[in-house]
Amino acid sequence: MSTIVLSQREWRVEDPLAEALPALVAARTEAVRRQLEAGPVLVVMPQATRTADVPTEPAMLAQVGALAIGAGTWLAGSAWVLAGEHPSGGAAPSIVAFLVGDDGRVRLRADKITPELVNGFADGTSALGQPAPFAVVATPFGQVGLLPGEDILYTPYARSLVFHGAELIINPSLERSDDLFEPRQAARFARAGDNACYVAVTSPSRHSTDGTSVALPPATALYNPAGAPVVARGAEDFVFPDHDLQSLRRGRVNPQRSFPAIVRANTYSRGYQ
Repeated sequence: MSTIVLSQREWRVEDPLAEALPALVAARTEAVRRQLEAGPVLVVMPQATRTADVPTEPAMLAQVGALAIGAGTWLAGSAWVLAGEHPSGGAAPSIVAFLVGDDGRVRLRADKITPELVNGFADGTSALGQPAPFAVVATPFGQVGLLPGEDILYTPYARSLVFHGAELIINPSLERSDDLFEPRQAARFARAGDNACYVAVTSPSRHSTDGTSVALPPATALYNPAGAPVVARGAEDFVFPDHDLQSLRRGRVNPQRSFPAIVRANTYSRGYQ
């Protein structure tokens, strides 16, 4: 039996073992306590706080891999890394989402396609205009795809992942209150319903900038096709939602359930088990 845990804890790439490991171990202990039988645990972290020294992608993934091994959990999330060329010269920061196994190995990564719209004026780049693989990987938690930040708001991106077999779309984010906050959450709700999939959204409850920590609105949730999401109600560190893969798969057999099932009977990707 597998368990998904949604984290609202702020984290940084530079020293995750000291900062995040004790909380992750506690989350895994609670997740195992809730299980009827022992099984793998996936902790979905929000977008990492950007620091002055943006790491390279290999350095970031090495830190996350060590954190996953130490906590004994699968980890997913996103972070700023150095990649590509900046217009002013040198490497440009961009956001990369990741899925790492409890053995520390990287199972999936995805570049953020859209620019930073919610947290604008970020001195970085994105993969807009570049070919996107919309890759999906089989895991104990279902077939997983990654859409960081605002990428989840765009119907074609989510549908492309589902056409490749995604049953769970992970959406690590950094949300703020503005006039479009509620529409963004409604879009996430819609992505789960119109694609017959789960959408796991994580956003930190606090964010630090220049040494000052500020509270953020709760946006963490697990949306499901049935329209009954599990939503964070406050600044709790972890949310423990239920997910039922077998019900999802049985529902996808019904062609009235989802658009992808109508246009393509075999929704699952090659190698599906």
